[in-house]
Amino acid sequence: MTPSMQAMDVRVLKRRLETRDVVLLDVRTPAEYRKVHVKGSVLLPLDSVDEEAIEKLSQSLNGQEICALCLSGRRSALLARKLLDANFKKVSILQ
Repeated sequence: MTPSMQAMDVRVLKRRLETRDVVLLDVRTPAEYRKVHVKGSVLLPLDSVDEEAIEKLSQSLNGQEICALCLSGRRSALLARKLLDANFKKVSILQ
């Protein structure tokens, strides 16, 4: 069974960030991130995600879920699909 992409509600994200159960990845461009971003989010522009970046991300997680965010949801869904294809199990996109 292939893991599926899940959506995460903002209220759930807030609670999970407080308990550090989730890593919030902002997949927008650096310019978009500089304008405004969620406190505690990690910038990982979608166009920089390659096998090496995925491996580093895998090594840095401590059982935490990944939640991806962008402006429209398209880029975060693309990242989620890449991570699920790379055998990540806990991947969500911000709703």
